[in-house]
Amino acid sequence: MMRRAIETTGPVDMCLYSDDELRRVLETDMGALRRQAAAQELANRASRARHQL
Repeated sequence: MMRRAIETTGPVDMCLYSDDELRRVLETDMGALRRQAAAQELANRASRARHQL
């Protein structure tokens, strides 16, 4: 029930997910919004990591 609610309302706060969990969402999740949010969060983290160097 909760999964359906999340899929219909959009992505949850992906900042709380680990990198591995985000990659798993990209590979297996059926919700396009959740996959998009996971991809964006991974891109944001990569960008922050590059700027910290």
